Amino acid sequence: MNFGFTEEQNLLKEQVQRFMKEACPMTRVREITTNETPFDQALWQQAAELGWLGLTIPESHGGLGLKWIDLIVVLEAAAEGLCPLPIASHALASTAILHCASQDQKSRWLPAMSSGEAVVTIGLYDEANWIAAEAVTAKATVDGDNVTLHGKKPFVNDALAANYMLLAVQGPDGLALAAVGSDQVKVTAQPTIDSTKPMASVDIDGVQITTADLLAISPEQLAFLTDCGGVATTAEMVGAGAAILEMTSGYAKDRISRWLPAMSSGEAVVTIGLYDEANWIAAEAVTAKATVDGDNVTLHGKKPFVNDALAANYMLLAVQGPDGLALAAVGSDQVKVTAQPTIDSTKPMASVDIDGVQITTADLLAISPEQLAFLTDCGGVATTAEMVGAGAAILEMTSGYAKDRIQFGKPIGQYQGVKHRLADMFVDLESYRSLCYFAAWAVDDSPQELAKAVSMAKGYASDAFAQIGIDGVGLHGAIGFTADYDAQLYLKRSKWARPMYGDSDYHMDRIATLGGL
Repeated sequence: MNFGFTEEQNLLKEQVQRFMKEACPMTRVREITTNETPFDQALWQQAAELGWLGLTIPESHGGLGLKWIDLIVVLEAAAEGLCPLPIASHALASTAILHCASQDQKSRWLPAMSSGEAVVTIGLYDEANWIAAEAVTAKATVDGDNVTLHGKKPFVNDALAANYMLLAVQGPDGLALAAVGSDQVKVTAQPTIDSTKPMASVDIDGVQITTADLLAISPEQLAFLTDCGGVATTAEMVGAGAAILEMTSGYAKDRISRWLPAMSSGEAVVTIGLYDEANWIAAEAVTAKATVDGDNVTLHGKKPFVNDALAANYMLLAVQGPDGLALAAVGSDQVKVTAQPTIDSTKPMASVDIDGVQITTADLLAISPEQLAFLTDCGGVATTAEMVGAGAAILEMTSGYAKDRIQFGKPIGQYQGVKHRLADMFVDLESYRSLCYFAAWAVDDSPQELAKAVSMAKGYASDAFAQIGIDGVGLHGAIGFTADYDAQLYLKRSKWARPMYGDSDYHMDRIATLGGL
């Protein structure tokens, strides 16, 4: 089965999309929705002339005689621009007439609907969140050819724009649709979150019509109309979803194009600061805040542990925003950066005061707790990789010294007390090296294994590299403790790396938790 659109349907879709961009762009949509009556007669007439209002109405009644799949093409494309015209309601009303009305009623109503002269909506149920024949509580009583309506229809889409309505009622012989003019009823706007989809209550109590304006329907026909409404709404959801996806992906591309090229070229030096509490890795450990007023964002608090902040000209700093976690992009000239003492001078750290800093929403990147955890795991992988490199260097330096240093007439590396410690250093290094490589692979190729892989690598390395640093300095003897000799720099690096993105206690606990213990 081919689920793609035909060439004619694709041309129809392009026609609707062009109409939305040229005749009803978002600026016009906003204007229409702020009017007291959210309806544009000129746009409606254009839609009629293009044939959209009579798409499924037979040619004998002025329509095009096409199918619902063709209607879906129009609804989806129109929803991409949040079209405020009541096309879906009008189409559902015409479907009701086609399936439930007599030939005389079809001849009376369908031509005017095809031409756009009549704007018709439909109201089915009277109870919120209840779809059943019993949820139609409005009534109609019949006396000869005269019909009196009773009750209220509280949820009628597009009632403010319509000049005619088909309203479901309980008649003496069962369900029916009562056809009323907007001048016969009292229409009261109802608050709704989407101003492009206005809703109203329609008071029909005491309204007089004739039996010619009453369309008997069965419970099965009511269910059919409900299903048609579901299909129409879903089509609009497809169009609107496609539009927001395109908008968001375009926005993401714009943001990427703003930052990544400058980072790739080295023009921008960017660092990141995540948590604000020592030895606590959790979303709650982000205590800096961001408040939003329109497009303006004000930052509050301090980021006390930001690596390389003194070198960076831009920073991504985790904050708690009004809608959850976010990364605030700030320039180094916007904040106060204060150097923090650290044991490893090759890994400078600073506190960054962001209190009162003003940025825009374009500089605020929303992130989820899962994304924060992912970034933390990436930081753990990166730190472990540096521990691999530094561990390999101190091992090479120490083993070279053990070969060159002569004691009691032979190199100290020939003594078991030295050989065994060098062997332990090598085994530990190769163990967390392989764990680090697997964790790095998992970042892109097996994200579901990343958390455990990082904790195994970083948890092992945190203690192992610290011991490698201690043994490296110790095997050098007294010279290893001097500032002029490089061995002590690697010991300091091991002390810096140990708590970064979680120490061994944190990661071993997480391994146990992930294992179900």
